[in-house]
This record gives sequence, structure tokens and C-alpha cells, in this order.
Amino acid sequence: MKLIEASDRVFDFDITRCHYAETYKEKGLGQIGHLLSCNRGGTFCQGLDPTFHRS
Repeated sequence: MKLIEASDRVFDFDITRCHYAETYKEKGLGQIGHLLSCNRGGTFCQGLDPTFHRS
């Protein structure tokens, strides 16, 4: 993870390595790994905080 900004209003970071992606690729599921893990995180966070923004 590369931290870009952290303040009382913003926590911005880039993920530079993903263990989930690596595992899915090892199991031959690299083409659908994003459907199994990546896409659910943003919706989950919006459920906790409707102002959440994922770019």
C-alpha cells in the first residue's frame, strides 16, 4: 500500500500488491478474481458511510 494522503477528512492510498489477486491467479481464476473480491469493497464501505468515494 502506498499512502497518498491521511487527514481527519481524507484517507487516500493506492494498493500496489494484492494477495487475493495473486491467489486467484495461482488457482487459474485470474480472469474473475476482481468479481470475487475487488468489486465488493466499495459497496461495503458505502453501506458504512454513504460519503465514501472509491476511485
